[in-house]
Amino acid sequence: MRRSADTGEHDRLHAPVSDMNDNLSDEALMQGYAGGNVDAFGCLYERHKGGLYRFLLRQCSNRDVADELFQETWHVLIRNAASYRVTAKFTTWLYRIGHHRLIDWYRRHQRGALTGYGDPGRGAGIEELATAASGQEPETSLGNERLQARFIRALDELPAEQREIFVLREETGMTLHEIATVLDCPPETAKSRLRYATAKLRARLGDLYESA
Repeated sequence: MRRSADTGEHDRLHAPVSDMNDNLSDEALMQGYAGGNVDAFGCLYERHKGGLYRFLLRQCSNRDVADELFQETWHVLIRNAASYRVTAKFTTWLYRIGHHRLIDWYRRHQRGALTGYGDPGRGAGIEELATAASGQEPETSLGNERLQARFIRALDELPAEQREIFVLREETGMTLHEIATVLDCPPETAKSRLRYATAKLRARLGDLYESA
């Protein structure tokens, strides 16, 4: 009996990872998957599932929405695998899909602009962002939950477009040109938004920067 398309996609989202793929670049893995190597997809999924999920979660109101957008992003990747071409880094392509899923969701639900990150308990990985802001080691600065809550409040106060660029930069290490590609904006706009975001965080968290 023939399996449904949904079942096939589920299998690919949980595909095994072959040791042979571990040393390949993301782009080579995606090309391999487009050519029929299911193990290559499994390796890509393991590499990027955490960062992609955190990016979506920080821009949503709850985990259910993030779960939905996360699955949609990978399903779009699967459906478009055959047409994949190495014209940019794989991460740029992946996060661009995620960004578009996010925007489409808010348009469908008439939510307008992207919302804030929410309460401190939602932010798996938020410790890394707090470390980036303070320059301190996790064991000396991030054991303090009040510090994390303070950092999240500062992020919440950023305009949505500035917050998204800041998170992309800290989460993925993308260049400003790559971030601009993800967000469909000119590189100079991305640079300006990141500069404003950093300046506002410094103004709110100045003592952390001074002690770094």
